[in-house]
Amino acid sequence: MALGSAKKPRVIGGPLASREARTGRHHAHAHEHEIASTLGGRVKPGSGASPYSKGDVAVKRLSLLIEAKTTAAGSYRVPWAELAKITREAFGEGKDPAFDIQFRDIPQDDRMTETRWIMVPASVFERLTRGE
Repeated sequence: MALGSAKKPRVIGGPLASREARTGRHHAHAHEHEIASTLGGRVKPGSGASPYSKGDVAVKRLSLLIEAKTTAAGSYRVPWAELAKITREAFGEGKDPAFDIQFRDIPQDDRMTETRWIMVPASVFERLTRGE
């Protein structure tokens, strides 16, 4: 056998993989489906990668286009550019932007704090809370 040609061990992925072995994309995909299920929306094909279908989840009844992020870290920095991107994409579809962050692997001693947080512009929050 030539040097460097040894077969690498097969890594099991998908739902049979251990929690540690699952990819970030697995968690992101599950997060998008959780948002769609909870809010009555639909997951965008390819997670919004198409030039014609942006954002991760569209919620028609609330007129929202949601960008979903998930992290195993204890914090998540939200760059202005990400907010501007989802805003442009949402306005392009006649919707309002939203940014949903899910924190995974939270400390055992902090189970009271919710693991999903949703950001919307103040004007959208005011509209949604007034019931317009």
